[in-house]
Amino acid sequence: MDKRRLINILVIWLAWMVLFQLFFRPGPPQPRQPVSDIYAAAQKAETDTLNAPDNQVSLTERIKRYEKAIGQYRQVRQYDSKSDLGINAYVGELRVLDRMTALQPTNTGFFDRQEMLLKEMEQRFKGRSASITEQLNGESKPVPNVSQWAEARLNQVRSSRDSIFEKKWQYRVLAFLVNLTGRVPAFSYWFALLLLTLALKGLLWPLNKIQFQAMRDMQRIQPQIKELQEELKRKGRPQDEINRRMMEFYREQRVNPLGGCLPAILQMAVLIPVWYMIRQFEYQFTHGYFLWINPHLGERFWWIAKNLASFDVPIFLIYLASTVLYSLLQPKPADPEQARTTRMMAWMMPVVFGVMMWTGKWSSAFMLYWLFQNLFSMWQNWGLLRQPARAPAAAAPAAPEPLRPMQGQPGTNGRRDAMRSSRGRRGPRVPRR
Repeated sequence: MDKRRLINILVIWLAWMVLFQLFFRPGPPQPRQPVSDIYAAAQKAETDTLNAPDNQVSLTERIKRYEKAIGQYRQVRQYDSKSDLGINAYVGELRVLDRMTALQPTNTGFFDRQEMLLKEMEQRFKGRSASITEQLNGESKPVPNVSQWAEARLNQVRSSRDSIFEKKWQYRVLAFLVNLTGRVPAFSYWFALLLLTLALKGLLWPLNKIQFQAMRDMQRIQPQIKELQEELKRKGRPQDEINRRMMEFYREQRVNPLGGCLPAILQMAVLIPVWYMIRQFEYQFTHGYFLWINPHLGERFWWIAKNLASFDVPIFLIYLASTVLYSLLQPKPADPEQARTTRMMAWMMPVVFGVMMWTGKWSSAFMLYWLFQNLFSMWQNWGLLRQPARAPAAAAPAAPEPLRPMQGQPGTNGRRDAMRSSRGRRGPRVPRR
């Protein structure tokens, strides 16, 4: 199958899966037993695991039993997420994750799961009151605003995770950048992200330039490549000969078809640790603000974040727009079919990332960092586009055809013998008187 056709199929499939998850996913099937019975079974599984002696149940088995209780709490949430019972299923799952964290204090994955759960509660139950049972088999207490309760618990979870991350080098790098300007809430935190972006873009500038130049070179020779392929196929050449001729043509034009792959891989190898860096520093970003991102506007408008650790809709939309613009500034392929694929990717990739950010409620600090990355990348690409394209390599002069031997023998001796034989055909030489 053609590579471009395969990319088109993957993009269409990915877009369909996103739309299906958003609009066409069927609801959960009806439970075989009452939801209250499933909730009671989850509580019983939690109680039995908690009271099991350590000498009879291993750590692995205990974690497995807790996961079973979490699965039952999730069934309650799927079937009845809007009632007080469904809200208490959220609380029950949080409680079990707390116990699992106590068993493995250094496993930050349990903190991440709690954070995702609390973010969902914060968004889903805005202004909702309920009776919540925080302790197992304890008394329920009225909570006037479940969303605010989840926000307070979320800060506790982030604070506990912060105490684990504060000794790691990624955390210390970002803390150093924030401390440079005195930890001013309205300035230091977003300015630290800007400094981090400048440092990384300066470090990756040579790789970015190589990648951009490789894309422009491939764009320049694309018509010649297509013409050469069609000519060789028309002559019925085998595929191995076509590949060999293509590689020879690349060498003549001084173009590496894989020249843009290695710089892209190296850039991702640098950017992935940065993602973890911001993730580890997320609790500290609760003290940072940026322009409209502050508690005053965040309390009045649901779509504005209260701090840089929360999800912000304006930053989210600006980031998506910058991603589309960045894709449009990339060199366009000369092949029309490949150009259509590139345009499709330019619009579909922001949609995919947008769905991931929206469902995961990524922090505005991380989206702001990627916005800075896109802005500086667009500025760099704009400067590279203004530079003249590299001229094609001159064709090597054809080697002169060697003289053919006259008697089928190589070298001068063949020509000398031919001259002797020609003299012999003229007749005998007459002596001079």
